[in-house]
Amino acid sequence: MLRGLKWGCLVVDVDKIRQWLQFAQQIQGSGDFWNSIFDKDFVNSNGQQQQQQQHYQMNNQTPHPFTMEQPTAPKDPFPLVDILADEQFLYIIAALPGVAKEDLNLAVTNDTVILKGIIKPLIPNTHTITAERKYGPFERAIKLTESIDASKIKAKYMNGLLIVSFERIIRNAEPIDIE
Repeated sequence: MLRGLKWGCLVVDVDKIRQWLQFAQQIQGSGDFWNSIFDKDFVNSNGQQQQQQQHYQMNNQTPHPFTMEQPTAPKDPFPLVDILADEQFLYIIAALPGVAKEDLNLAVTNDTVILKGIIKPLIPNTHTITAERKYGPFERAIKLTESIDASKIKAKYMNGLLIVSFERIIRNAEPIDIE
C-alpha cells in the first residue's frame, strides 16, 4: 500500500492527511467550511462596519485587529499642541489643519483651557477609501502649569494653527519670618 506521496521534494503521508480531514469534519460538522469560515454578520453588515470604522477615525482610535472593540485609550491626543513661555506670556499653539475658524470653541476655566470643535469632510457625499486624517467632533482639555490673567487672553487662528496667548501672573517670593 502506498503510504507516502512525493510532491516535489515534500513527501506527504496520505493516511495522516485523511486523519486530519476526518478530524476537521468532526469539529466543523457537515456544513461547507469555506461558506461558514467568515462571520455572516461581519460580511453582510457593511453599513454597520463602515459606521464603526468612522467612529474610530473620528476618535483617532484603532479597533482591536480581531474584534471591533474600542481600545482603552486614543493613540494620540488631538489636536497636537505646543506650550511655550517667555518672560510675560504663556502660549498654546494648536495644530488644526482643515478646521474652519467658525467650527472652533475655546474656553478657560480655572487652570484648564478647553478646545472643542468639529472637523468636517472637505468633499461631502463621498465614500472613504483611505482615511489617515481625523474627522468629526473633538475636544481637548489642556491643564495650565501656572497662573494666568484670564482677562488678558488673546486668540488668533491662521494657516491651520490656533495661537492662544495668556499673560502670566508672576508672584514674587514673600519672605517669611522664622521664630
